[in-house]
Amino acid sequence: CSSQWTASRQEEILQIARVLIPGIKTIAIQSGLNAAKGGEAVVDFLEEQV
Repeated sequence: CSSQWTASRQEEILQIARVLIPGIKTIAIQSGLNAAKGGEAVVDFLEEQV
């Protein structure tokens, strides 16, 4: 999920995805991470999660 979404928007999108695609695997990026620490922090976070 996008770090530019609010936490509630992320959860809403995740719920929709889970209903449409049971068993889907997702990674929720901390809300505001890109704005606070930049794109490199988002990439680092994703690399740690995968």
